[in-house]
Amino acid sequence: MSASTERSGLVLAGGLSTRMGRDKGLLEIAGRPLVVWVLGRIQEIVEETAVATSPANDAAYRAVVPPTSRCVADETPNLGPLGGWRTGLAALQGEYVAVAPCDTPFYAPALGRLLLERAQGHDGAVPRIGKWFEPLHGVYRRERLREAVDRTMAAGLTRPVHTFAHLEVVQVTEPEIRTVDPDLASFWNANTPEELERLRARADLR
Repeated sequence: MSASTERSGLVLAGGLSTRMGRDKGLLEIAGRPLVVWVLGRIQEIVEETAVATSPANDAAYRAVVPPTSRCVADETPNLGPLGGWRTGLAALQGEYVAVAPCDTPFYAPALGRLLLERAQGHDGAVPRIGKWFEPLHGVYRRERLREAVDRTMAAGLTRPVHTFAHLEVVQVTEPEIRTVDPDLASFWNANTPEELERLRARADLR
């Protein structure tokens, strides 16, 4: 990638998918794997993308991820999103990175643009829906997040929100998010077979 890359995208696909029972990002709606849906949307707002996989599923993702992106297998598997962040961030070059889970096919590029705008001059911008942060949909300054991940893991902590102790992030609240994503469709995911069927039912509406 060019040294002038300013915006990168990281799709997280290394999870265990315990509730679904199958790898979520490889499931299809409307004939396309969920991860391909996510990549297509996030690529509208960034200059490079990577998919953070696990050693167990890396080959399967490489078989479906288009050549406009690349897969990066987690060097420290079974650590959840922090492990994917650590490996994925090291493979990217952008000053800011937009993050998205692999099972959110209706990720709104407008949400990513809003977060990229709000993150300028800060370590990141993170959606807050009601009282809950959505760190896996955030935009972060890449080097600052890498440092925060290392410090968080060194402290024996594993939740993405724990990195906020080491970051200066902007909270982007639900009312502001709804101005660009009225239905909060960016956060619809496929944790269970029932949720997958709901996504399939909505695919022709997106």
